[in-house]
Amino acid sequence: AAIIGETISEKRVLVYYEGEKIFDMDSEFLTGGPVYARDVKLVKRDQKDIQTQAPKDTNNILIKMLSDPNIASKDWVILQYDHTVRGSTSLTPLYGDVVNFSPQDSAIIKPVEELNKGLVISTAVNPFLLEYDPYWGAASAIDEIYRNIVAVGGRPHSLADCLNFGNPEKPERFGDFYQAVMGLNFATKDLKISFSSGNVSLYNESMIGSCPPTPTIVGIGIIDDVEKKVSSNFKKEGNTIYLIGKTEREFGGSLYYRIIGLSGGIAPKMDPQNLINYSNTLLSSMEKGIVTSCHDLSEGGLAVAIAEMAFGSDYGAVIELPLLKNMRADEFIFSESNTRWVVEVKDEKEFESLFNEKNVPFMKIGKVSGKKLEIRQNESKIIDVPIEKLREKWKNAIWEHMG
Repeated sequence: AAIIGETISEKRVLVYYEGEKIFDMDSEFLTGGPVYARDVKLVKRDQKDIQTQAPKDTNNILIKMLSDPNIASKDWVILQYDHTVRGSTSLTPLYGDVVNFSPQDSAIIKPVEELNKGLVISTAVNPFLLEYDPYWGAASAIDEIYRNIVAVGGRPHSLADCLNFGNPEKPERFGDFYQAVMGLNFATKDLKISFSSGNVSLYNESMIGSCPPTPTIVGIGIIDDVEKKVSSNFKKEGNTIYLIGKTEREFGGSLYYRIIGLSGGIAPKMDPQNLINYSNTLLSSMEKGIVTSCHDLSEGGLAVAIAEMAFGSDYGAVIELPLLKNMRADEFIFSESNTRWVVEVKDEKEFESLFNEKNVPFMKIGKVSGKKLEIRQNESKIIDVPIEKLREKWKNAIWEHMG
């Protein structure tokens, strides 16, 4: 290595050759570059709540969800790679008991052998939601990456992005880009976590059209002790299941509407302050050892999340829904509202005391029990399917598709 220069107080870049100045330029001009003046067209998206008919076969809808490539097990890909390099992986992408596995919201590695501190790593984006509403779709990606990290016991630290969009020379495409970036800004500024890196990939179009707005988010968190990690798979029969957060009639861009052939609806919103409060309270309950398993709610909503928690164990779940205002049971279990988790708890009193103290909404919904997923409301069965059948559909879907 050789010394080739030094920093100076002037905002200029100077280059000398054999004592003669051969380059002298304003540093802001040199690094600034031209600024494009693109035409922007912000597409107005009128979102209205849709009143739908109750489905005749909710079991079949859940099976279709678990077989959807966006939800089905990715073990076809994951098992082709070594995700335990150097033996430092504490929580793998698929994790469970000796025989079965559940999808995890994040992976955890222990980079320094002498320390128990771990790095929590996760990704998030929902192109279907972003195509429907770029602003709230981007904000939702931040909400999901944050809760993914929290779900395993990590505290969110920093972000990176990969902004994939269509041709910015088309005003509508540039409008999508603008709205998505503004959504990212809204969601992150109060969370006080920054984008440490990122890249932008534009002109992603072909003869059949543009890619959907896809700001893929990578998140990093810190967990002080990897031995205190929380995985998503159920741990013990008889433990209580709680839902954390508020469930709304938000189906814009949802998997539920795609399966039943509807478009429209209200896009999920998010509130950064609620995300902070809910997350801190959940992390506190994890640190106290109250929560034994946790899974965030995203595509497919509550029903999919509980099924996935059962896949990595030898247990099922019995869920008892209360009578709901302005929402049917099928809508409640398939809503994709943000800032929600399902948790398995061994001490109801301690859990409820903590969450009541912090004014975090929660609902006791059931127990880890049996070998089926049963979701009931007022003695009516909404879902009643053996876990093994659901697991088989979820695990085999991509293998069958790939041949």
